[in-house]
Amino acid sequence: MATNDLEIHLDRLIAHFSKWFEAATWQRVLIVESEMIDNNSPYQIPRSAFFSPKRYSDKFASLLVQGYSWINLNAAGVFDDTLLIVVEYPNFKSNVPITGVNFSGPSLINGKESWNIADKVRVID
Repeated sequence: MATNDLEIHLDRLIAHFSKWFEAATWQRVLIVESEMIDNNSPYQIPRSAFFSPKRYSDKFASLLVQGYSWINLNAAGVFDDTLLIVVEYPNFKSNVPITGVNFSGPSLINGKESWNIADKVRVID
């Protein structure tokens, strides 16, 4: 049972994509903010940029009340038995009273979702 805002939204995200998740399995979930991903291919992400949902829950709660018009939770895909969730939000605040939480999923290749992102993610120290 979800105990905080982030867990509630992660549960909803996973339920939303559940029909696609049949092809994807993972042992853990890690969260990274989009600004920590460079645009090279493969994406180079510092190990220190990853958060467990438990460690990110306070930051997520803080984002919800800072006046952003939206936050996007992107289920980017799976690498090393890890479901990668990328948190995206605008670089400006709109001072709205309620922040909308949106969901997005993995890239589509030839009309089919691509959950395996092992070749697109490189963890660096």
